[in-house]
Amino acid sequence: MEEIPVVKLSKKEQALENEICWDMVELTKRDDRLDHLEKMGELAELLFERNAIPKVRLAYFTDPKMNVGGHGKSRKQVFEQNGTSGRDLRRHPHYMAYLRYFIYGPDLPKETIRGFCKIIEDDAGTSGMVLKQIRAFVRKEVRDKKLDAGHAADEFFKLAHEIDKASLAESVRSAAKSA
Repeated sequence: MEEIPVVKLSKKEQALENEICWDMVELTKRDDRLDHLEKMGELAELLFERNAIPKVRLAYFTDPKMNVGGHGKSRKQVFEQNGTSGRDLRRHPHYMAYLRYFIYGPDLPKETIRGFCKIIEDDAGTSGMVLKQIRAFVRKEVRDKKLDAGHAADEFFKLAHEIDKASLAESVRSAAKSA
């Protein structure tokens, strides 16, 4: 797998997606912020209605085990603990990052994803050798592409889960953070 699939959107979903500003900083400057959040919520609801979100991406939001440092709570439970649930949750500004992930997958450069997948697919050597290779690759990508280490750590964690290599998720996460 050299490409991470993007959720195919219906015409109505695509029209809503086209109106969404995915940049949180830019969104805070907009006068139509509330309309924007409403469209984001509508898009999320449409995706949920037709079960379009891949299970692994949904698990990132709903499974406490996928929330490293979450003190046994899923990301969804954290929202709810803070008083945001149901319809309001899908219209919360911080939900935007999850919706983006639900649709597009990990936020990493395509060539980084290809390189990561190639190392896994080539499976050259023992599992320890592959782990060493993938950790070195992750650190190099973070440095060479000047990726924010914290953000990249979460994205590599997601990528490992996306390609069904959950056993590597924590290791690549820590490799990105150490870059």
